[in-house]
Amino acid sequence: MDEAADGLDVALARLVERGDLTAAQAEAVRAEVRVTSRPAAGGVRPAVEIAAWVGAVLAGAAGVTAATRFWAELEVWAQTALLALVAAALLVAGRSVLADRRPAARRITGLTWLFATIAAAAAVWVPMNEAIGEPESLPVLIAALAATALAVALWRVAPGALQLIAISAGAVNVVVSTLTLPDRPPNDLMGLAVWSLGIAMLLLAWAGIAAPRRTALALGALATLGGAEILHFFYPRSGVLLGLAMVAALFVLGALLDQVLLTGLAAAALAVFVPQALGAFFPGSLNASATLFLAGVLVLAGALVTLRAARGGEMAAASDGLEVSDAT
Repeated sequence: MDEAADGLDVALARLVERGDLTAAQAEAVRAEVRVTSRPAAGGVRPAVEIAAWVGAVLAGAAGVTAATRFWAELEVWAQTALLALVAAALLVAGRSVLADRRPAARRITGLTWLFATIAAAAAVWVPMNEAIGEPESLPVLIAALAATALAVALWRVAPGALQLIAISAGAVNVVVSTLTLPDRPPNDLMGLAVWSLGIAMLLLAWAGIAAPRRTALALGALATLGGAEILHFFYPRSGVLLGLAMVAALFVLGALLDQVLLTGLAAAALAVFVPQALGAFFPGSLNASATLFLAGVLVLAGALVTLRAARGGEMAAASDGLEVSDAT
């Protein structure tokens, strides 16, 4: 910390000497750095947070174990009331620490509200399943709609990654259960439906509407790649082509937005879709595999050479800048 402070003082002194900053501005920078680097008061120690999570997991596991022993003996109204009570308790628990802006408190709110959404969905599904029965997907659709609406409401109160995951899961359940309502469900459309949800999430993240943005981008990317993989089971060539197109799009999007997560997902998906492409378009062809392997090695070598050259250029530029600064 002292070395960093000394380096800051030296850099500010040089800027003042060159006339880039005034002495007052330099002092303002020092004061701001002192304030932002000061440890936050009342921070939650990691051990305390870990203990809280362990206690919550143990209590939850004990509750689930006890519930499974007498759950079948309860009437439907009792099951519904119990699930609703659990959902309400979790909502209140998350609400109790909502005003606390510390990261640990925000994580607690997100997790309790995620479990509250699941419990609320179950509280809707239990009586609907008893009342409707057939088709089985209709009670699921009703519960998914309720869970998605609750997740959206909670996300609007406190936008968080877990709430965004709950919204995405609810939307996927809504689409899948809707498609399975007919006697002859169009299963081959599920891939395109999930892919469309992923595109919508990517667009919302691009526009800055879905937050946190990184989570929204990851969920959108996973949905588009998963939709292409589902389509591959019904239409191998079309699914592979869609998957490879999404891989290329995610590489470009990751570069434009400077999101390494997107490029990582695209690279992982490439390892899935390339073998499928070889099997779909070049079954049993060793030449295609060898050509692709050679192309991959050349691309990797070119990327490594480019990175080394760029790093060398940055180091040279930094060295020139230091020499000019010393000379002045």
